[in-house]
Amino acid sequence: MPEMNGYETVDMIRNILGSDVPIIAMTAHAMAGEKEKCLRLGMNAYMSKPISEELLFENMFNLLTRESHENAGTKQAVTKKIINLDFLIKSVNNEKDIIVELIDAYLQQIKEDTTEINNAIIGKDYDTIKKIAHRTKSTVSLMGGAEMLKILEEIEAEAISTKNVEKIKTLYAFLKDLEKRSTIEIQIERSKYS
Repeated sequence: MPEMNGYETVDMIRNILGSDVPIIAMTAHAMAGEKEKCLRLGMNAYMSKPISEELLFENMFNLLTRESHENAGTKQAVTKKIINLDFLIKSVNNEKDIIVELIDAYLQQIKEDTTEINNAIIGKDYDTIKKIAHRTKSTVSLMGGAEMLKILEEIEAEAISTKNVEKIKTLYAFLKDLEKRSTIEIQIERSKYS
């Protein structure tokens, strides 16, 4: 960054802008005391180069999960898993290539499906909401996304019966949050197999 260094940037974000956006320090300085300095200045996590992709995703997941639970008023860092790949792993006999292929398909499909559901909500197209929610249940079931599955079932039921768009919007907001968190979580899992 030509105008300011990382320390000055975090100072501006925290003290001038007043933002509590999660910040991960990534530095080539692995000197003693560097981590403590970064955390003291307001960064949420610290990583020294070379950066491990798995550790980066883990830090991102932990920070996003903590932020989500703090926003919900619990003020505690809970890292509840969104996905459980046990069924997937057993069903493909722990074949790493197949696991990676299915994870990649999930990452693409879940993003497309949630976008399609959102567009249908905007257009109050209840038939499409029902159809995509139903289809997406299979996708998240394979990844062991029990909480996401429950929300999709509720969205589908609402689209069939009450057609209450406000309730569907609320359910969708929960689904979108879980989708974001599951994406980070599943990328961590993927890195173990690639």
